[in-house]
Amino acid sequence: MKRRYKVFICILFFILSISVAHSQQAEIRILHINDLHGFVEPHRSLGSNELFGGIAFLAGKVEKLRLEKHTLLLSAGDMTQGHNWANLFQGASVIDLMNVMRFDALVLGNHEFDFGQEVLKKRISEAKFPVLGANVEGLDGIKPYIIKEMEGVKVAIIGVTTEDTPASTHPRNVVGLKFLSPIETVENYIKDLTKRVDLVIVLSHLGPVCPGPNHGIVRRADR
Repeated sequence: MKRRYKVFICILFFILSISVAHSQQAEIRILHINDLHGFVEPHRSLGSNELFGGIAFLAGKVEKLRLEKHTLLLSAGDMTQGHNWANLFQGASVIDLMNVMRFDALVLGNHEFDFGQEVLKKRISEAKFPVLGANVEGLDGIKPYIIKEMEGVKVAIIGVTTEDTPASTHPRNVVGLKFLSPIETVENYIKDLTKRVDLVIVLSHLGPVCPGPNHGIVRRADR
C-alpha cells in the first residue's frame, strides 16, 4: 500500500524516511531557514574574539549535507529586508545569494512587500527558484505550490503567508492584493495534491505556530 504524508515544517533540520511503492525506502533531508532579514555576517558574542555562524558557514554546511542525501533547501520568508546590506539593494543582494545557494523555494514573508510591489515583482523575476504565495491574490510571478520528484517520491510544497501582511507592511505596498485564510487555502490545495503526490510540505510564514499535538511535525495518511 502506498503511503502519503503531510509534513508541516517547524524545525531547521529534518530527515524523512518515506515508504513508497513496493516497500522501498527513500530518505529526504529538509533544510529550512526564515527571517534572515539580510543579516549574513558572522556573529561575535560579547566578550569573545571568536566568530560564529554567518552565511558563508551556512552555505558550506548546506553543500556538505547535499552530498549525503537528496536535500530540499527552503525559506519561510522575511529574507530581503532588514540589514543595510539588504536594504541598500532593495533585496537584490539577498536574491543573488539565494540563487548561488540554490534554494528550492521561498514563501513570501510580510517584509518581502516592504519595498513595494514593483520592486517585489523584479526580485521574483530575478530568483532562480520558485516564489510561493498560495493565499496571495493579485501578485504576478508567484506560484501556489510546486511539485518536485526526489528518489521516486513526488513532493508538493505549498507556500502560505500571514493574513496580517496588510497591517505589518505599509498599506500602500499591498494595494489591490488579497490575503486569504492560510488554513482554508492549504486545506483546498491538499484535497487535490494528496491524490497526486506522496508528500505535502506546508512552507508557511505564520509566526511561531505549529499545528497539531507535539508540534504536528509529521502526520500520516494511508491510502
